[in-house]
Amino acid sequence: MFFCSPHNPTGNVWSQEDLLRIGQICLDNNVLLISDEIHFDLVRTGVKHYPMATLFPNADKIITCTAPSKTFNLAGLHMSNVIIENKDLKEMWEAKVGFSMPSPLGIVAVKAAYNFCESWLDELKTYIDANYAFAKTFIDEHMPKARFVIPQGTYFIWLDLREYGLTSLQLDDLMIKKANVLLEGGSMFGNEGNGFQRINIACTRKTLEQALIRISRALEQ
Repeated sequence: MFFCSPHNPTGNVWSQEDLLRIGQICLDNNVLLISDEIHFDLVRTGVKHYPMATLFPNADKIITCTAPSKTFNLAGLHMSNVIIENKDLKEMWEAKVGFSMPSPLGIVAVKAAYNFCESWLDELKTYIDANYAFAKTFIDEHMPKARFVIPQGTYFIWLDLREYGLTSLQLDDLMIKKANVLLEGGSMFGNEGNGFQRINIACTRKTLEQALIRISRALEQ
């Protein structure tokens, strides 16, 4: 089972109860559970993320995937972690994928990020929380048919535009040609995402405001 925690694109942070139930079902049925937790640092103030593997300390059929790329904007350094407790699975991984030696710059950057940048991350989360609050107020006021709930994690708006009656292709076309913004259409996440658009709000308030103004004007024309 491939599991996304916190969930992308909805931003749901799974409760401890949900995680225990999902994990136990997998373990009881001998299902390998791969938990993608790349957004684990980026949850709303007061929300707690539980790493799946920590809830089952004696299980070795859980693989955890993390990275500093989302949290600290280090994607260009190609640094990530795949934590495999099971010796046989680890050997299979190394045989298939191998071990990629990170660059010296990447190693220094990751050490600096996790050892010295906690206060910066706290400030970032506060700013993202405020961006969400701003976006919620703006969308409720200027996009009456849109639906948006502030998520518990990530830095994405999962914007429900189904009430506008446009196909995914029409929405993508409207965003690019009329609103002049490049978003990610919900259909990239499967049929359930039709009619949604994903907006990255890890940006300045001014940039977010300009994007929302353009989107609202294009939708309400």
